[in-house]
Amino acid sequence: MKSIEEIKIDLTNDVLFYYAIKPEAMKEMKNDPVLVNGLFKRVEAYEKAIKNAPLSLQAIFDYLYRKGLTQKEASSKMGISQGYASKLNGKLLAYLQENI
Repeated sequence: MKSIEEIKIDLTNDVLFYYAIKPEAMKEMKNDPVLVNGLFKRVEAYEKAIKNAPLSLQAIFDYLYRKGLTQKEASSKMGISQGYASKLNGKLLAYLQENI
């Protein structure tokens, strides 16, 4: 089981990176065996896990890690307080720890 710190690193280093890259660059990178065995497999694991999460956790995952928004920006989009967005992120990390 991954620690919360390891999950935070995966989310910020891999998932955010994956979604920040332009689609054209991603196509070229898919031929790199190192990336396929590392980055893509980790992102795939997070995507698989999040599909079964409660909708509130799916939403915070989408805003923070797919779209790269701050908690303040995500809370504004979701119509919740920044403090609640922070709590949701904590719940998301715990959920991912149990489901990765």
